[in-house]
Amino acid sequence: MIAFPAFTLSFEDLCARRGGRRVVEGAAASLINGRRLDLKGPNGSGKTSLLRIFAGLIRPEDGRLSLEIDGRAVSPREPGHVAWVADRDALRPELTVAETLRFWAAFPAMTGGDSALTALGLEPYADTPVRLLSRGWRRRTALARALMSNAPIWLLDEPFAGLDEDGADRFGAALGEHLARGGGAVIARHAANAGPPADLTLILERPE
Repeated sequence: MIAFPAFTLSFEDLCARRGGRRVVEGAAASLINGRRLDLKGPNGSGKTSLLRIFAGLIRPEDGRLSLEIDGRAVSPREPGHVAWVADRDALRPELTVAETLRFWAAFPAMTGGDSALTALGLEPYADTPVRLLSRGWRRRTALARALMSNAPIWLLDEPFAGLDEDGADRFGAALGEHLARGGGAVIARHAANAGPPADLTLILERPE
């Protein structure tokens, strides 16, 4: 079982804008090994913007953000530090599930997809093109990206949305295993929840 390096993802007084409107103001928290941080709030409260900041995809308007691995400051954009799964599945419709996982496996800091295929119950659909999958099975396929990553930190935008009970149980179990190995997760959600309980929940509201 892989032991992840010690890490700390911390942020303070974080602010962000989207479309000219401030969507996050003064957010602060930290994440360490084995912990789950939930971002909970309505649409427009900045949950996705925060995740995109943590992934290094956008810059905050103000505030401090740091990611340290074994005491060394690193960029989340460097391969192998964070695994990002957006709320939109971003799958190529012409590829089968198995082809999709093989495509991801070719990227740095990724492993083969066989264990993720099994863990998420995707074997019956391995040879099915993504365009023919239901919403729930597309979501399982997208979430396999996190399971295939060697990154210690998972950034997940509404991971349980669209999943049936079996899918939620399977991904919840995978999330629990990730945390037990010393990984961490930041999860944006409205209300639905599954998997190990959050160690910290940051409640976000729409800025006035």
